[in-house]
Amino acid sequence: MATIFVSLGALFLFFNYNKSISELLVSYFSGFAAFISTIIISLVLIGSINFMFVVSLFLILLLGNAYVQRARLASNVRHIPTIVLPAIGVWIVSLTVVFVAREANLVSWHSDSFQYLRVAALIAEDNFDMMNRNLAEQRMISTPAMHFLSFYFDEHYARSAAPLVSVSIISIIVFTALFYFGGSFLKNWKQLIAVGVSILFLVSINRFVFHSFYVNGHLLLAACVLAIAANVVLLASGRSGSRPFAYILIGASIMVACFTRPEGFMLAALALGPLMLWPGVPAREKLLIAGWYLICGLLLSYFLISVYAAGGHASPLRNYAAPVAGLGLMFAALISNLAIVKAYHRHMLHLAEAAVWLSLAVLALMSPALFWASLQATYTNALGGAGAWGYGFVLLYVLFYIFALTYRSDDFLPLRFAASTTVPILFMLVFTRTSPYRVGDGDSFSRMLIEAVPLMVLFIALAAANDRWGLPFMKTRKRKEAPDRA
Repeated sequence: MATIFVSLGALFLFFNYNKSISELLVSYFSGFAAFISTIIISLVLIGSINFMFVVSLFLILLLGNAYVQRARLASNVRHIPTIVLPAIGVWIVSLTVVFVAREANLVSWHSDSFQYLRVAALIAEDNFDMMNRNLAEQRMISTPAMHFLSFYFDEHYARSAAPLVSVSIISIIVFTALFYFGGSFLKNWKQLIAVGVSILFLVSINRFVFHSFYVNGHLLLAACVLAIAANVVLLASGRSGSRPFAYILIGASIMVACFTRPEGFMLAALALGPLMLWPGVPAREKLLIAGWYLICGLLLSYFLISVYAAGGHASPLRNYAAPVAGLGLMFAALISNLAIVKAYHRHMLHLAEAAVWLSLAVLALMSPALFWASLQATYTNALGGAGAWGYGFVLLYVLFYIFALTYRSDDFLPLRFAASTTVPILFMLVFTRTSPYRVGDGDSFSRMLIEAVPLMVLFIALAAANDRWGLPFMKTRKRKEAPDRA
């Protein structure tokens, strides 16, 4: 399957080739996310995995992409050797990860892991209609879809699934740096060191290593949100290699994120939101991707409402939240061409960020006992060692805000917004529960924190590799010229 996913990603690159093969770094993840998306659509609309339906969806996607890019296909044929040889290298790396993961058989477990595999078994045994409310709302589809094929080989979970997602996160970081800094990246020691040290810091965090072998959906959601936010930065700054390829990766990541965890649609919306307001992005592209998010939200609501209806239960209002978020993105895209939005889009993002923190403060005042108990547990988990984070997350969080307050450029504002709002949004989820977050590495908030980590690491890597610094609220001159694309 790893070979198939890389091949799909290479096909997307062939159709959308734009003088760069750097997209091959994310070819595995783009093919993987597209595959999981078709599985999700088949399960939601049909109730099972229909082979012909899944193949038809892939053909529609590939042929549709080829039709849109038909004018350049003839010229792209001569670039096939340029694409194939590096693609073979990506295949070798992917298969090496698969081989090592299978032989080492390293895996991290939690009681929740068995619930994900329970859904995977339902998918593999064509009993998806037996999904109950808890499985549908908490375990969903994306993570089980990573593992269901292993049931056909009596292995019950895919040993290489989580390690490949972990490698994909590192690949997305490198991919973003290559396109943002252009041809100078591989020649600039400062940029190489900044990105390299950031990646080393990421892989030194104990919880990242844990999640790299964990049968759960946290790291998958982190990868999807990172893929969305990274491509939003490249699109907003005008540095993406192929815009169609970027939107394919964003679109597949949105679908997978929405069906990975209950907070998935919220984090995807946070990562996508800045693009809707950015003045340099064509309105048609904004409406297209916002419309796709709305479709994903409607599919999610339909899935959850159907499971509730099958059990004879009324669906709660929270199951309608994803389409509402989609309508909000559509509205933002529609008003983005207004003069006031173009002039004040940066201020609107800052206000939205402040509104998230203000909402947390209001909820804390409304439920102080729940807030303080959760905050104390979080402090013990993050600083006291109970969550097995060491000092990794706290150090990362402090570094992130140092860079966020001193870096003077609008290019990374979308990434900063996504990273800075993720943690308070995740903390606010405690107010939907009757009990506070708890002490221990099994606490849900302690585990959810990994979903914000790659965003902060990418922001620090990109900001540290630049020289546009200054004190908060001071302006600096913008660069007149953008570097060559990778």
